[in-house]
Order: sequence, then C-alpha cells, then structure tokens
Amino acid sequence: GDCGVAQGVALCLAGGGEADSVDDLLKAPTAKQRRLMDAGDELRKLLAQPTTRQSLVAQRFMNKSQNMAQFCPNGSRADCRRITGSAAACGKIHFKKIIKPWTDESLGDCSYLDTCRHIDKCKYVHYALDLTVEQAKYLNEAGVHNRGTDTKRINELAMKGTDIAAQWVHCDLRRFPLSIFNGLISVVMADPPWDI
Repeated sequence: GDCGVAQGVALCLAGGGEADSVDDLLKAPTAKQRRLMDAGDELRKLLAQPTTRQSLVAQRFMNKSQNMAQFCPNGSRADCRRITGSAAACGKIHFKKIIKPWTDESLGDCSYLDTCRHIDKCKYVHYALDLTVEQAKYLNEAGVHNRGTDTKRINELAMKGTDIAAQWVHCDLRRFPLSIFNGLISVVMADPPWDI
C-alpha cells in the first residue's frame, strides 16, 4: 500500500480501502473536539449532582423514625414462595385477596384499590393485608390502625350518628378559588366518573 503523511498524521492506505481510511480519519474527532467533549462530560456530571438546597429539602422529608414497613413485590405469600422458590415467604408485608361470592376474578383488580365505596357489591378483586403476628404488633406500635380495605365500613363507623347531606361543587378546578374554604376542609378530591 501507499504510505504518506497528511497534516502531521501518518497514513498507510491498503489497495482498495483508501476511501474508507480517509473517511475514518475525517470522521475522527480533533483534539479540540475531544477537549470540548471531555469538558461537556464534566459539566454534565456537575449538573447531575444535587445542590445543597436539594439535599437539605430531601433530608427534611426523610423518615427519621425508621418506622417503615416494606411490601413484598410478589404480592401474596403463596406467590412469594413460588417466585423465590423458598419454603417460607419473605419477612415483608404481603396481601391476600378478598374473594366474595359476587367477585369475578377474571375482571382483575378494582381500580379504586382501598377506596372502593361499593366493596359489598363490586365484582372486581380487592385485597387486605396478610400480616404475621409480629407485623401486626409493629404496625400497632407505629400507630397504624386501619389495616383493612373496607373504607366504606370504617367511614360509616366514624360518621355514626352524624347525618350530613352530600356536598359538591360543579366547577372547573383550574379556575376555582380554593381559598374560599379558608381551612374548613383538608382535602379536595377530583375524580372522574369511572365506569365500573
């Protein structure tokens, strides 16, 4: 092949690959481009690091009491044993299906999760916590009292003896001045009409 020097770079071209070698050389980044890429990488690393303010805000929301219950990603105890291939389920919290005579498992899980107001007639699958004695004790000590999914029953017990008429405001929440409630309510729930 022919060997030569082009702009201070040694070139050796073999028979038919001359065009490819020249193209490769022309596509290669120059020393200046490499320095700019390295500086860009350094800048990206600096920008990816959290600021002191972000770190302080994150620390404020960290769980300092270590009261945390981890849920098993496998769901039920049986699924946990089957997936892990273990004789016993892991020590995390599991769920069990609530199957009523009217439940149709082929429909899948209820999209309302634990806020379903029609659990007494909803045909979708609902769940409850499947706790060990130790887990139940831990949650009691942590102050967690509602460990079921029947929130309609719990709400009815909490409101027993109180007769409050249904209240709603038909409005566009994007333009509605929520300040008129002035601390009288703690939650504004916007929910589209689901067709279950």
